[in-house]
Formats: sequence, structure tokens, C-alpha cells
Amino acid sequence: MLSILFFCYLTGFSLGIDIHQFPSNVISKTGSEVVLFCSHEQASHRVILWYQKSPGDEDLKLIGYGYGQFNNDSVEETFKKHFRLDGDLQSAKKNLSLSIVGLKVEHTATYYCATREAHYFSDAVNIHQPPSELVRDGEQSVTLKCEQDSDQIYYMYWYRQASSGEMELVAYSASKDASSIEAPFNNSKYTMTRRELRRTELQIHPAEAKDSAVYYSVSITDSAHCASTSEAIFGGGTKLTVLDKNIPITPPKVKIFYPSEKECRDYDRKKKRTLLCVASDFYPDHVSVYWKRNGRNITNGVATDPAAKKEEKKYKITSRLKIPLEEWVDPNNKYTCIVTFFDGKNYTDYNDNIEGLFLKHIIILNLLFKIAITRGYYMRVTQNAKVSYTVLIVKSCVYGAFVCFLVWKLQGKRGKQRK
Repeated sequence: MLSILFFCYLTGFSLGIDIHQFPSNVISKTGSEVVLFCSHEQASHRVILWYQKSPGDEDLKLIGYGYGQFNNDSVEETFKKHFRLDGDLQSAKKNLSLSIVGLKVEHTATYYCATREAHYFSDAVNIHQPPSELVRDGEQSVTLKCEQDSDQIYYMYWYRQASSGEMELVAYSASKDASSIEAPFNNSKYTMTRRELRRTELQIHPAEAKDSAVYYSVSITDSAHCASTSEAIFGGGTKLTVLDKNIPITPPKVKIFYPSEKECRDYDRKKKRTLLCVASDFYPDHVSVYWKRNGRNITNGVATDPAAKKEEKKYKITSRLKIPLEEWVDPNNKYTCIVTFFDGKNYTDYNDNIEGLFLKHIIILNLLFKIAITRGYYMRVTQNAKVSYTVLIVKSCVYGAFVCFLVWKLQGKRGKQRK
């Protein structure tokens, strides 16, 4: 038996709001409790929502929301065991805090709060929709319907919420007789119709067991013709990491790698050289990377991984700096890669740099003799030069001693002949 539940909502959103969300980073141990805070001062925005974005997941999951007032039912079913909401949405400074109790490693995620305008149901706008629909697996089709009685409703949407809790947009309509099906859903399976401005239907054909879900029809009242009232305003987000008790907090090892041999062989002055900074073997993954040249921050030519990558139990992140050849060969330049690491209490910088002394020598070898110079090659050349120089000095000393001995012998023979 295929069961489908669906509801109809009247919603609205607004832009231009300053949201204050803090802290930005939290590191805590399993079993403990953390509290995240969110507030704003926009009178008409009486709705505050909290979302979770897990590592590697592109979707935001709704944890819960406050709508003028809230209670235990304001937290979504899958989050009720460990998540609590508290705050004040009636005062001038509206706030809604999110508490996470009995922390687990799987609670590691980035958390966002958002706000939107509260459009309450009124006698002027009535929405009618059957509460449920039951069909058998394999039936040709099932049709979901939604109807409202306002001519001010321009946009209507159909959403699908599977048992995992994720909400996916299936289709939307901006006006009468106009609709679109969103990927990954397709027109051969789903059809949205809107023959009248006030009514919409979503047809699923054929109906299969995997289509079991809660389907939401959302209507947005848009007096500004969707110019600025169709999006929620998000805060900056809070990155939460629940520490694995079996992995100790470990700072990063930072290393700069010089331009590759291939780049060094390229003598085109218009092309740039690339410095590679690698921070590895750290835990947790609360890091930021930036570059300096001679003590000043560099932003142009910097490309850093969007997030640290996990390798077994520790993390690794890389950053690349592209610099013009004339800057690379300037012996007065010193490049530093700095990795800021947050251990749950303090932010600490770890760095590596390129010394100018190395640059002076590779300039001569690279530009005058057209030799592709890498750090390893340079070290081998200089080491060989030191050995050769030492051998030359020893030979010179031996040769000098030998010459002195011959001179002394010759002088001795001449003295005897005179006598």
C-alpha cells in the first residue's frame, strides 16, 4: 500500500535583515551540551528557523522553527531527542537559541539560522487540501490537489519530504498555465497543472512504493512580484565539531613546496609560478589558511580548498599561491603560508616560509644557465660544490706543502756546494 500525506502552507520571506548568529566555531566532547544563539531586530520577521548541514551533504535539514511562539512540536521529529529551542519572538529583539544535548559525533555539522516574515492564516485566505491519499503500488497515477481563495497568490510550489527528513522541490508555478518540474524529478513521472490561478495539481504516474512521502504544496503571497520576498535570510552559520574521544586534538604540520620542475623549465616570463602549501595531520578540521609576502597579506592568486579533507582519522588542506615571475625571482621577497587552528579554546597560527637566500641562487642558475631548478636539485648542487671546494682547498694545501719541501731541499743542496 502506498501512503501519501500532503499539506498546504501560505508563506512569505524577505531580504535585507541583519542576523546575529554566534558562536561561529564550537568544539565539544561527546555527551556534553552546546547552545547556539540567533537574533535580529526586524519587527515583521517573527519566524526564526534552524538548519543543519552535515559534512559532505549538499542539503540543509530543517531542525525546527519558532513562529511567533513555539513549543516542543516546533522541533522536527528526527531531531527531538537531542535538540531544544528556546527564546523570545515577541519582543523588539527577537531571538531563538538552539541547544544540543547529549552530543554525539554525528552531530558534527554547520548550523544555520534563518528568518522570514510571518504571514498568518486569515479569514480572507482559505486553503483547502485533502489530508491524505492512499493508493496501491503500481496504479496508473495519483493526483494531489491544493486550492486557495486569494487572487494575490502568484507562486505555488510542490515539495516532497522523504522519510530521511530531507525536503526536495518537485515543481513550481509562477502563474496560471505555467509550471516547471525540477531535477532530479522529470516530466515523464511528475506533472504539475494550474488551470486556474487558485488551484494546482501534482500528478505522479505511475505510483510506486518508493514515492511514499509527505508532499507539501506551498503558496507564496508576493505583493512585490517576487522582487525581494521569496528568500529567507540566513546567518553566517556555526560550525560544530563533536570530538571523537579516540582521536586527540592535534595541530597541523605546515609545509611549503616550491614550484614544480615543469614550471621551472618554462621560461615564459608572462606565466606565473605556483607555491603549494600543505597543512596535514590535524584534528579537528577548524582551520583557515592565508598567505603573506614580507609580512603583508596576499589575496590575489590564492586558491584554497573549500574544506579540509579527512584522511583516515586526521585532516589535510592545501592552498596554492600563483605569483608573477618577476616577484618570484626578487631576492627581497619572503613568502609565508599561515594556518590558523582552533582547538576549542584558542586560535593558534602555524606557518612555513621561503627564505630569500634560496631565491638569490636559483635566479642565477635558472635565468643565466637555463637550468630547471627545484629545491632538491639546488641542495644537491650546493652540497656538491661545498665538497668540491673542500677537496680543492685540501689539494692546494698539499701542493703548497710539497712545493715548500722542494724549495727547502734545493736550498740545502746549494748550501753544501758552496762549502
